[in-house]
Amino acid sequence: MLKLFKNGIVIQEKISYIDGYKGIEGFNWPLNFKDKNLKNYFDKNIQKSYFDLRYIDCSNDMFFIKKYIEQCKVKDIKYKILFCETTRKYPFFKDYKKLHLKFMGYDYAYQGGSYYSCINNDIVSKRINEFKNIELNEFGLFDNEKKLVEYIKLRKILVKKYPENYFEIGDFAIYKLSEVLNIESLFFQKEESFL
Repeated sequence: MLKLFKNGIVIQEKISYIDGYKGIEGFNWPLNFKDKNLKNYFDKNIQKSYFDLRYIDCSNDMFFIKKYIEQCKVKDIKYKILFCETTRKYPFFKDYKKLHLKFMGYDYAYQGGSYYSCINNDIVSKRINEFKNIELNEFGLFDNEKKLVEYIKLRKILVKKYPENYFEIGDFAIYKLSEVLNIESLFFQKEESFL
């Protein structure tokens, strides 16, 4: 069993994916290009993985998440809320038991920035012949840890076999992703419940 930490939330713009992939790589934090105050908070409090690989660029601050969702609504941005459990230790989302989660699957991606997903770019894109028989679920993700770990082992072998620069190389994290279904109902509770 993988040791996964309950890190927090990523807000992702909801769009139609032609290829079926709905993992961590996507239009994450869509207001960062439209709202200076939210971007400044994000840069200072969330975007930490570039400097410290123990972090995932997700939020455990429910006040910030609430404000972000409110502004998405004002700007008519359709969104979904992803809950991230990863192999990285920080941040830690202490109130995870309050969330109603729908399991989506396992991804293998960067901790932030573009959230580049190896699964999206290696398997879903059908770019790597050796991965063509790998089955993914309805979200374009792995259903279980065992299959994900097998893929990662094979990928490491192929990285050495293929020409340089054929594969993206980096410090990837394993993600267990779930969609949060009850986030807005939580905001009607007393704000102290998130402290």
